[in-house]
Amino acid sequence: LVLVPPTTPSGKISANF
Repeated sequence: LVLVPPTTPSGKISANF
């Protein structure tokens, strides 16, 4: 998976896994 910030511009919470 691509490492993204905890909070994406879309406002969705994505874990850095």
